[in-house]
Amino acid sequence: MSYYAITSNHPRHVKFLETLYQKIDLSVVIVVDKKISEAKFTEEQSFFQSDMSLLKKPNVLRCNSQQIHSNFVLNTLQKTDPEVGFVFGGPIIKKQLHQMPKFGCVNIHTGLVEHYRGVDSTLWALYNNNTDLIGTTLHYIDDSIDGGSIIDTAKIKIKKHDNLDKLFYKTCESGFSLILDNIDDIISNKVKSIKLNNRGKLYQLKDRNNTIVDVAKQNLRRYIDENYC
Repeated sequence: MSYYAITSNHPRHVKFLETLYQKIDLSVVIVVDKKISEAKFTEEQSFFQSDMSLLKKPNVLRCNSQQIHSNFVLNTLQKTDPEVGFVFGGPIIKKQLHQMPKFGCVNIHTGLVEHYRGVDSTLWALYNNNTDLIGTTLHYIDDSIDGGSIIDTAKIKIKKHDNLDKLFYKTCESGFSLILDNIDDIISNKVKSIKLNNRGKLYQLKDRNNTIVDVAKQNLRRYIDENYC
């Protein structure tokens, strides 16, 4: 059996690789290098405690977001004749990649796709004061953005000492748990996925600004004060 993973070089994405390696061997790992500040790296690594040495394994191919659809990457993956692809933290991948595996390509989305698609789903749930809509979706990739059929979902409960970043990290952890819970069915093509009929609003990086972040933080503080004080 052959599997590939597409992710980035951030600690949370390396933890994703660790999770997969608990269950399967990966034939090829495509790592899309992304910039991360030293402070952010330290904070993220403190939370996830990722084994960053995984990025040095011989099956790892490093590239940038423009190179991921190059002939070299496509040919490298095709040679492995993959059954399943696993994605977390990479750029939007084109049909050539997500239709290559026999049993489909699976993505972790750190949001509930019925309500929030794209990026910053935790932020937008808090901004909209939808504290009950923070969660994670494991789904198949199709030609849309976060619109493929759903494998599994999980909601995140806000705790007393949570902040915006910690809640986001918890949605990542939830995604790893969903992978472990469902991977046997995924690799044996026995998943009973559910079609996504009601797509949540699509948010992009350009939609975020400091005012929105401030409102989200205020709503989170208000929720914690009302429920834990």
